[in-house]
Amino acid sequence: MTDPITLEPLKSAPNCQWTIPGSKSLSNRAFILAALADGTSILEGVLHSDDTHHMRQALTAMGIGFTDIDATSVAVQGGRSRLQAPESEQFIGNSGTSVRFLSALAALIPGETRLSGDEHMAKRPIGDLTDALQSLGIKVECPSNCPPLTIHGGNYNGGSVSIPGNKSSQYLSALMLMGGIARQPLDIQIIGELVSRPYVHMTMQMVHDFGGRIEDHGQSFTVHPCSSYRCRSYHIEPYASAASYAFALANEKSAIRFQLIQAK
Repeated sequence: MTDPITLEPLKSAPNCQWTIPGSKSLSNRAFILAALADGTSILEGVLHSDDTHHMRQALTAMGIGFTDIDATSVAVQGGRSRLQAPESEQFIGNSGTSVRFLSALAALIPGETRLSGDEHMAKRPIGDLTDALQSLGIKVECPSNCPPLTIHGGNYNGGSVSIPGNKSSQYLSALMLMGGIARQPLDIQIIGELVSRPYVHMTMQMVHDFGGRIEDHGQSFTVHPCSSYRCRSYHIEPYASAASYAFALANEKSAIRFQLIQAK
């Protein structure tokens, strides 16, 4: 057990300016879209966390270039022609967004991509996504239905797929992110109720922002082919939950004065 930490009461109400960090969900989606966009995209307000670190590290091993502009801005040199199978196994810790989005991305890359995580990741099922990829003609090796897994990519050409909607919307988002990079549309049928639909709509909007098009038919989605996404400048919005730490300063008599600003 670690030693306790003593917190001293504030002597006066702080009057401060607080920059709320960018969203993890938006940051990792933006990394994937920028990786698939021909040219250089500028991502502003990027969150620095374990999840985004693992995503960036894996994309670098897959041939994508990253250049830090400042503390929260990154230039991403992307394009499908840059993508290559990594030479070694990619460790993604316990990052659920990374393993799901990268598994779908790896379906586009000729060769073998092996993804592994920590002991917690080894207990997180991913079978619904791997089953969907295999139904689209992608060979996937995942004996335990949890990471580690190996994706044999390069054979994705669009098509039709069904996926349960009651477990994780990230499986659907993963298919949407890679779905437009084909000659034929990708039709995704949702089995049962779709959970976390707002996250799905967030993915749809981001795909649109990078030049793709997805139609929502209620219980199914159509991802239209666009060959490649468009590089652009993109601002990562903060999460309201990240602002909760700043709001926690306003206690008791609400005497604290501070200003919350978004990263720009």
